[in-house]
Amino acid sequence: MKNLQSFLEPIGKDEKKTLVISERFIDPETKKPIPFEIKVVTTKANASISKRSKRLIGKQRSGEPITEIDGNKYSSLLIVEGTVYPDFRNAELAAGYGLADPADVVDEMLYPGEKEKLANAIAELSGFNLNPELIEEEAKN
Repeated sequence: MKNLQSFLEPIGKDEKKTLVISERFIDPETKKPIPFEIKVVTTKANASISKRSKRLIGKQRSGEPITEIDGNKYSSLLIVEGTVYPDFRNAELAAGYGLADPADVVDEMLYPGEKEKLANAIAELSGFNLNPELIEEEAKN
């Protein structure tokens, strides 16, 4: 009989990782870049992010809406959900940028390349393999 215990308590479900996104955010005491802390985004949270990232692009003849995912909004929301530190939901951080929406804080605080690096790291930690060549290689083995 197979053991289901491994599925009840999977390794890594609460996995976190730290990484330096930019040399722009420096700790005043150590004078070193401050690492961001990221976590796994759950399937349920990802579904919510996808739903909130949809935008209307037209209507079918039947009147049904045609929607698509706004990639920029999806990335911003993924970063808000998957970043532990800095906490983009923190009111003080948002106020420092003169904003209220955490996704807007992401867009204001990070350069495009920094945002992409952070979103990709969160996606990879959450089980999305972003390297198509690696996927192909794994499929051959």
